[in-house]
Amino acid sequence: MSQPQIVALGFDPAQEGARLPRSLVETGWPILLHVGWPSDDWLARHPADLYVLWLDGIDRPAERTRTLGRLTGRPVLWFYGAAGDEPAGLWQHLGSEDWPLWAVLPATAPRWQVVAVARSLLAAAARLEAALREVAEAARRLEDRKVIERAKGILMDRFDLAESEAYKRLRDTAMRQRKPLREIAQSIIEFASLGPLGGPSAPVGEGAGGNQERDEPSPRPVRPRDHHGPATGGRRRRPGRGSRPGQVERT
Repeated sequence: MSQPQIVALGFDPAQEGARLPRSLVETGWPILLHVGWPSDDWLARHPADLYVLWLDGIDRPAERTRTLGRLTGRPVLWFYGAAGDEPAGLWQHLGSEDWPLWAVLPATAPRWQVVAVARSLLAAAARLEAALREVAEAARRLEDRKVIERAKGILMDRFDLAESEAYKRLRDTAMRQRKPLREIAQSIIEFASLGPLGGPSAPVGEGAGGNQERDEPSPRPVRPRDHHGPATGGRRRRPGRGSRPGQVERT
């Protein structure tokens, strides 16, 4: 495991009793020290693997820890001095969804304890992140499936297709357009929401950039006939050169 990036908050090198614990410094891990409490922008610009807090140097440490959990999602390690008093409002914030993985050590804890606790926090955070990614991916796949099933149902109803044929048309259109299957399905849903455009003979990809040809060619438009002859639009040209009397040319 590589060296974790540490951000230390609440410690003050110039103040006796508020300096970084020697056991933490002896780990050799890179530590970025910020005196006092930083702004949200500062935290965004300085990501860390683990946040270390000095309880005696921070006002409302329980609330601040909850803020770290909400903004960063990274684990937090508390260090306390001789008193070791319980922070105000701890149990109120402890049950929040924003509360991160955390642990507490005395400032006098030996190096091996600091390393063991810190490594345990980092490993637990890695497992939690992996689980959250899996949940997010499963939710995305489920949502994709819902969209595809809805589009497939639209094709089955509008074109009187079997389920397998409707899915094949979706898949073929996606491959031809080189687009994700969900994107094609979403386009069909949006097209169908506009109303019965195109009728039952409309192509699968119409409205979604599809190029699939119709199953049957559409008939040519028929010009209206007048009462005097064939479909000329009501206008008869005079016979000219190269034409015979009685022959009508389309305009």
